[in-house]
Amino acid sequence: MSKLKIFLLIIGVFVITVLFFSYFLTKKDEGPIEGMALSIVLRQSPEYKLSLKSIDIKQALTSDYQLNVPFGYYNLKILTEKEKLLLAGKVAKDKVNFPPYTIGDLVEEELPVNIIVEPLNEIVLYLPFFPKAKKVVITDENGIKKFEIETARLQLAKNVLIKLCGNGICDFNENLFACFKDCRFKFK
Repeated sequence: MSKLKIFLLIIGVFVITVLFFSYFLTKKDEGPIEGMALSIVLRQSPEYKLSLKSIDIKQALTSDYQLNVPFGYYNLKILTEKEKLLLAGKVAKDKVNFPPYTIGDLVEEELPVNIIVEPLNEIVLYLPFFPKAKKVVITDENGIKKFEIETARLQLAKNVLIKLCGNGICDFNENLFACFKDCRFKFK
């Protein structure tokens, strides 16, 4: 074989290898985008009826909504188009006021009987932003659907996607070619 054929063979193998790794190592999962939140503000009437005040995508930290809410709560679900569950959690729907007491007044196993529970006027959610999410479903403690929000049309602005490159995380839309500094192989 001539040197040119060997050189072309090596170049061909290299190109095929790079294309293979860039295709298969691109993030194709349905995970959330780090640092981006689906901001939803709901109004709640005294009769616990929900209405949408605003919805937006913001650069913000999110919660996982996995806290145990002991009094009144709503169940949250973020679903894909094929009803695959991306996130499930709880959010409080009530404001709970405890009566004042002194340290000696309260026995450990005994809860105060004068608890005042009233519905929140607004519920502010910062949910993780999943690009593949289709809807957010909100149900009450008994599983009865209270509200559903379509999120399929919400998209990140292109300048936000550019800002994600360089954050140290190989995000959902990045690969070796689109953002080398986040997706390069790091040898230790």
